[in-house]
Amino acid sequence: MSIIINTNISSLLGVTALNKNTSAMNQALERLSTGYRINSSKDDAAGSAISTSLLKEISCFDVAQDNTQMGQSMIDTANGALGNLSQMLLRLRDLTEQSINGTYGNDERKAMQIEAENLVSEMYRIKESTEFNGKQLFGTDAISPITEEEAIEQGYTIIKTAQQLKDSLVGNNSGCKVMLFADINLDDLETDGTGSNWTAITNFQGTLDGNGFSILNLKINKEDSHNQGLIANSSGATIKNLAMDNVNVKGKDNTGAIVGNANNSTEISNCEVSGSIKGHNYVGGIVGFNNHSEIVSCNADINITANNNVGGIAGNNIEEASVSKCYVSGTITANDYIGGMVGYNNNDAVISYSISSANISAKNHIGGLVGLNAHNSTVQNSGSNGNITSSGNSVGGLAGENSDNAKIINGLSSGKVSSDGGIVGGLVGYNHSGATIDSSKTVSKVFGSGSVGGFLGKYETGTLTNNEYNSIINGGINPIGSGLDNPTEEQIKNNSALISLEDAMNIDKYQNSDQTFNLQVGINNDDNSIISVNTGFDMSAFNLNIATEYGARRALNKIDSMMSKITKKQTELGATSNILNSTMEYQQVQSISKISTNSVIKDADFAEESSNYIKSQILQQTTSSLLSTANQNPNIALMLISVGR
Repeated sequence: MSIIINTNISSLLGVTALNKNTSAMNQALERLSTGYRINSSKDDAAGSAISTSLLKEISCFDVAQDNTQMGQSMIDTANGALGNLSQMLLRLRDLTEQSINGTYGNDERKAMQIEAENLVSEMYRIKESTEFNGKQLFGTDAISPITEEEAIEQGYTIIKTAQQLKDSLVGNNSGCKVMLFADINLDDLETDGTGSNWTAITNFQGTLDGNGFSILNLKINKEDSHNQGLIANSSGATIKNLAMDNVNVKGKDNTGAIVGNANNSTEISNCEVSGSIKGHNYVGGIVGFNNHSEIVSCNADINITANNNVGGIAGNNIEEASVSKCYVSGTITANDYIGGMVGYNNNDAVISYSISSANISAKNHIGGLVGLNAHNSTVQNSGSNGNITSSGNSVGGLAGENSDNAKIINGLSSGKVSSDGGIVGGLVGYNHSGATIDSSKTVSKVFGSGSVGGFLGKYETGTLTNNEYNSIINGGINPIGSGLDNPTEEQIKNNSALISLEDAMNIDKYQNSDQTFNLQVGINNDDNSIISVNTGFDMSAFNLNIATEYGARRALNKIDSMMSKITKKQTELGATSNILNSTMEYQQVQSISKISTNSVIKDADFAEESSNYIKSQILQQTTSSLLSTANQNPNIALMLISVGR
């Protein structure tokens, strides 16, 4: 072996080993000090990336748990307030039942009325003031009770009797503003020679606010006169928060319980009608002829007998007029252009978020919701589940005809449709060229002797998109009775799992206050990470008059209806609360699973690292000793030189 001094290989090997052992000892020391196997990406690049992703998910699950707990606290707050409202309703019901009892006099009933008013006022206060983190939970009502003094300050004339209503409700005066502060029984007025107790108000331009009270027993018997109803015709008027019970209206053309002919942006909202109406053409439960006007959140439980253009809400809905958030029940007997909601929807008119359960008996152009949908008009998010009996053509569970660039979007029908005539369809009788039906469904029972289809009775070339049917028909299993073009499977298909009318239309959502909170309970930006909860409900026009026996009997129904609404809301929130509890359990399981996985990847094994540390320390010491020996090798050369001397 050569003896050299310029290059000490043994020393270099010792230095390399020493550095390696020192690095290993430092790494073991770092892991023992931090408790982590991976302290930087150089320790394990892939493991570091996986650990970072897991830490992100763990952090997100922690926040999701906080979000879920906040949602649970919000629901607990809402449920507590609803419990208080339920107790008040129970007391109101007790007072109302007492008032109905004939053993109490006027003074006693007045005392009950005072307590009832205070309770109702407190209910509104609780509903309006219940908040969570500064957000109102129950929504804002279309109407909250106001005092007589407040109404007068706002320019209203106070109405408490039928005579006051007759004297104050006038036409040709845009400044006419009347507000009811009691149920008005029109039987208190004298009848004329026709048996009518009311003369329809001509050209009403003002405001009629029912304030949650009713006009009772409207009687009009003028079958040879046009424009009949509480109001003959209106222009730019506002009619709201009004109930009309037990109407009996007989007129000719343009006949409705509230307005015969509504024009020029008249607004009718939050109204309800019950009773019977008889007319000739353009006859409706709320309005006979709705021209460029709006009907919102109105209900009609009505029996109508008429000729043409007849609907449970409006006979005609025309010239950008709209009907929305309405509900109809009862019966309609007529001839042509008949719909459970609207007879003729025409010229850019709209029907939306509405349901008809009316049973219809008529001839031609009959639909469970609309008789004829035409001329760029639209039916959307609406449905029908009444039964239709016809002796003619163009009969459909939702619409009799859909034509002239009209559209039906997200429509649904589920009633029985039968005709002795020709064209009958589960959803639409006759869909003309250029008309559109999109995302609509039918589960109707369809019977006919002519062109019978589970979805359409007759189809011309038009636009059909994402439609489904599961109808029972007597003419075969084809979706189309007859047509010029055959739809593809993508345009319309049979589906045995269609949702119900109530689920599809979700009428409670559109009838009640919508106070929806989206709770982020997951860790991603998708629908599966969100739970939506609607805490809102509507107490609009919840006024009670228990100072009279009749008023108390009517109030009992209103109280029961409100109790049912609050109970339903409590049930909904209770179900959501259970879902949130399950969600929190899932979040905890996921979080623990992620933490465990991250521990396997990132945490240090102390037994292993202790062993590595001791091993590296011994090797370091050994290497240091050997390096010292290696550094002595060049001294041999000096010894050789010394010997030579």
